[in-house]
Amino acid sequence: MSNATHDMHSSLAELRSIVGLVVFAIEARRVLQAVDAVADGMPQVDRALTGAIDVRRQWWDCPDTAAEVLMQVYERIDALADLAADTAT
Repeated sequence: MSNATHDMHSSLAELRSIVGLVVFAIEARRVLQAVDAVADGMPQVDRALTGAIDVRRQWWDCPDTAAEVLMQVYERIDALADLAADTAT
């Protein structure tokens, strides 16, 4: 495997991991929002969750940066595609 091929493979593997983490974060945020919606309507559930989980609603303080991260991934994939096209010619 050439150096350029190895570098491209490493970059693609890294991007795959980043996309996987973003997908997980999006799904986790969706689930946490649903859990909070249920807890808001059921005081006993709210008390149980609050008693069982330290700083349960701390996730609200974390900004949702999924769109920005995916845009950066898109730009990196675009650059890799350009590099591959240049290498092929």
